[in-house]
Amino acid sequence: MHHARYIIVGCSRSGSTAVHVAIRGHPNVAAREGEMSIAPFFSQGLDMYTDSCAPQDVQQRARLALFDALSLAEADAKTTHCGIKVCAQSPWQADVIVDALRRYMPEMKVILTIREDLVAQYASLRKAMSSKIWHSWSLNADRERERTIHLKPWSFRRYARKCLYVMSTLGQLKESHETYECNYEDLLSDPNRIYGELFDRLGLPQVEVTWQTSRKLNPSPSQYVRNYEQISRLFRDLRGQVPHHRLPWHARGPNYLVERVSRCFHPRTKEM
Repeated sequence: MHHARYIIVGCSRSGSTAVHVAIRGHPNVAAREGEMSIAPFFSQGLDMYTDSCAPQDVQQRARLALFDALSLAEADAKTTHCGIKVCAQSPWQADVIVDALRRYMPEMKVILTIREDLVAQYASLRKAMSSKIWHSWSLNADRERERTIHLKPWSFRRYARKCLYVMSTLGQLKESHETYECNYEDLLSDPNRIYGELFDRLGLPQVEVTWQTSRKLNPSPSQYVRNYEQISRLFRDLRGQVPHHRLPWHARGPNYLVERVSRCFHPRTKEM
């Protein structure tokens, strides 16, 4: 039986987990419970398990078979759709995802999660990294809501530049794939409408989402980020400065140079 495939992709803390839980709970969907690693599935695929580069058509069949094996582990007779969730945490990872989807998974439906307030996204990420509390159902989550933080401007500037590049790169999938942009702020204000649109875009029957019990982990960023206004002004300035061309290699994440060097010894098979 052929299953319709989808992928949820975005930056960390952009609402991808809420979207993933909502879709995964649908009675006609099978999906991995957690987040899937970008490497080696997207970066190497079948070549991870062999000592040579497989031809393009073999790579495509192998990656789709691996995708199905990972996402359909909990499938049953009612399953018609399967999917995964990934988060691009660096420009290198964004490039890898876009390249792999275009080369090997052209029919994949893409759900792109976007959070307009990058200051809130970064603050949420910093709190989660320091406390190890990532979701509202985690132990001591209520206590974590009361903690305030101070963001360093230089650190946010570096994060925002990378994040804006990542989202610009992922946005290129709209040119090659059927893509639905899921806005985090819209999801918060009207979740039922967004869930309905997600099901409609994926071709799933409309059902009431009763299994979504998670809630927003942190209060409004202005309440727990002590210098929220300062960092927000910095972000407004950055949005008009970040170029759309490629970032320099030293700003593209620790795996970028390793990947480039490895391609010198294992070049990709040219497409016919």
